[in-house]
Amino acid sequence: MSDWQDVALTDIYDISSGLSKPAGSFGSGYPFLSFKEVFGNYFLPDELEQLVESSEKERAKGSIKRGDVFLTRTSETMHELGMSSVALKDYPEATFNGFTKRLRPKVDSQYEVHPEFMGYCLRSSSFRTGMLAFSTMSTRASLNNDMISRLVIQLPPIDTQKHIARVLKALDDKATVNRQTNQTLEQIAQTLFKSWFVDFEPTHAKIAANQAAQLRQQGQSDSEILSKIQQDPRWTSAQAAIIAQGNPEQAAIAALNGGQACDTLSEAQQTQLKTTAALFPDTLMDSELGEIPEDWVYKDALNVANVAIGKTPPRKESQWFSKCNDDIKWVSIKDMGESGVYIQKTNEFLTPEAVEKFKVRRIPDNTCLLSFKMTVGRVSITDGEMLSNEAIAHFKLDEPFTVSTNYLYLYLKNFDFQGLGSTSSIATAVNSKMIKSMPILVPNSETLNAFNELTSPIFSTIRTLTSETNSLEDIRDNLLPKLLSDELMLDRVAV
Repeated sequence: MSDWQDVALTDIYDISSGLSKPAGSFGSGYPFLSFKEVFGNYFLPDELEQLVESSEKERAKGSIKRGDVFLTRTSETMHELGMSSVALKDYPEATFNGFTKRLRPKVDSQYEVHPEFMGYCLRSSSFRTGMLAFSTMSTRASLNNDMISRLVIQLPPIDTQKHIARVLKALDDKATVNRQTNQTLEQIAQTLFKSWFVDFEPTHAKIAANQAAQLRQQGQSDSEILSKIQQDPRWTSAQAAIIAQGNPEQAAIAALNGGQACDTLSEAQQTQLKTTAALFPDTLMDSELGEIPEDWVYKDALNVANVAIGKTPPRKESQWFSKCNDDIKWVSIKDMGESGVYIQKTNEFLTPEAVEKFKVRRIPDNTCLLSFKMTVGRVSITDGEMLSNEAIAHFKLDEPFTVSTNYLYLYLKNFDFQGLGSTSSIATAVNSKMIKSMPILVPNSETLNAFNELTSPIFSTIRTLTSETNSLEDIRDNLLPKLLSDELMLDRVAV
């Protein structure tokens, strides 16, 4: 490391402040980098989620280009301050949040920096320790230009920067692929769930086919029947043609097969579709929440699962809380927002003594969690035994199972929680009593079993990829300080 230099950030970057706009300016206009996107990512996402009405002058002053570094300049707590995110491409017409600072590489700087390297360097424990030493805490933690000017990094030669970045970015890129795969898999499961248990497509297809058969008996021509069916926006032209034939089983098979006939499928696939189609009734019946397939029922959550609520020990008694992996994972709503389908990591833990003293309920592996305070409607599945705070409900399933964890997860993800609230603010309207009495649609066991057979491999893969992603991130985090010191010889690390 003899050729590494101690360099002040202001010798590399010019500092600029972001754009502050009233709430009414958001929702349309031009791309806008949010505080959340800076806080949660080593590198800016490919697409910025927010839009803001901004002038040409504002966009010129607050532009975002490859190599720009963004730091959060204010936060509720010290450890969340100065989180960095680096732009790896230009973002035309974009601006950035006023609660962040932009560090843009100086045109005349003698130092060459690699954006990917800086993304990791500024998230390292050594840099963050130095940054927090200069920050201030009043009502909120804050970071200003003077504090930033005192920040120093150890900057290696550009070739070394690039090699370190390649090693770490390879891990991040694989983790990104895993997350994208999981999103696709979850969407497949969601689409299947919606077709079967929200839109009741196989049952509606059977009903429509029976109606087509009746019209044929009444003397209507095939073209007249097809014309009527095509007026229903639920059916594709292919589905309409199959329904018009008046065969309810074939109509249900088409609904299960994405609106297509099953002629091109293998014999085994056709047999499976026929077996599944036979599970759906051809009649809807009234319920207190609208029409549902015959022989299906709504049950209160307490009649489907053992619904319990988490607990928080007294915050002033810090001995009950820890950051130690040897203690018991304690889930917060924030953890659920970061987890994806399966929650495997938590930001805090409770000691065994806290669990015993305050009788905090243990949540079994593979249990659905639901947030119902402040942020309502986040859903996760536990991977291993965990605990939670009092803003989270647990749906423990006991044998014999009325529904499955996979089904319950997707049901809760599709649930309209606005209907539970009795005031204009759902965040304060929903309580544990409402959660325990919320209606759960329970299909017949045969249909549920068929759904589980199709979705269990999907959820299993999601769980495996989530575990792999967390392992990759742990490897990255462990490698990072070693690569930025002399603890690990760089030439021994291959990409």
